[in-house]
Amino acid sequence: MRVLPVERAEASQTALRLVDAGSGHPVAIDPGYREPLRVAVEPRCDEAYEPAYETAAGAAPGTAGAADSAVDAAAASGLVDAELTGLRVRLVGDVLARTAELFGGQALVGVVRSGGRGDALEARAAALGVRPAAVVGDGAEVTEALGGKPEVHVTGARGGDAEAEYGIVLRVGVVHAPGGARSTGAGATGRGPSSDVAAVVAGDEPGADDPLALRLALLSRPYYQLIELTPDVLAEARHTLERWRREVAGWARAPSKPMCAEVLAEALGGLEADLFVPAVLDGLRRLAEDPGLPDGSRFETAAHLDRVLALDLVREVGRDASAAPREPAP
Repeated sequence: MRVLPVERAEASQTALRLVDAGSGHPVAIDPGYREPLRVAVEPRCDEAYEPAYETAAGAAPGTAGAADSAVDAAAASGLVDAELTGLRVRLVGDVLARTAELFGGQALVGVVRSGGRGDALEARAAALGVRPAAVVGDGAEVTEALGGKPEVHVTGARGGDAEAEYGIVLRVGVVHAPGGARSTGAGATGRGPSSDVAAVVAGDEPGADDPLALRLALLSRPYYQLIELTPDVLAEARHTLERWRREVAGWARAPSKPMCAEVLAEALGGLEADLFVPAVLDGLRRLAEDPGLPDGSRFETAAHLDRVLALDLVREVGRDASAAPREPAP
């Protein structure tokens, strides 16, 4: 385990401080260690899925009393969709791996198959820009393929043997999709998530919705908090993503400049502090809103931060914004 002593963690520029859900205490690790960081992702998309927690102000994730009543209410109402929550768990593992790389290290991700649906989950995750796992299998297969016991375990389930077996546990908050029902595997009855959300997850409407809008929506809150995934939230994420891509394409036309050090420091500081991705999103908003930043600097900074976000922010770069749209075929 690549745990850093407190004094070294404070002095390090590349240490990640992850809050272990089992103990509720932050643990500093060095992602640039001599060997890749081993990460086990266990979506647990089944009837055993339990709500995670909502962090209260000033309370460390995983500590007693930190659960928010909204989480329990959502679970009790049957509106927690385990498929979407499992997808979010997979996404958090991807963000952790990308963050480790951004900080000079490497990561190997193994997915612990749940209910025989590992392959289906991987296909859906791929549409959200999640990189393929090194292995998908049971716990023993994952451990063997990764070359040792995973050092970080990303899951949504509470308790169990996993918290004793692995080093650091990151427990991901549930996804509440109004109009849906908790997924319980093959043969489950009841409504699924709202049609807009379901279409994005299943990839049934590639022209109507950008799957990466769902990625942005799932990244919009700290990984340990509940997400209310409504059609309005998805629509806002889609519009935000479209606007950012247009802005990045405009910035790309300017001469290259060094990255904005202040924006970069705040964004990376958020990632260091328990994968606080909202700090990275705030950095993008600041790039767009601060009139004093040169466009070349905005572009380089946004492209760098997208190494973690994986929102394809440079998609519109080089496209002729003045070109007239094509007429539909007769």
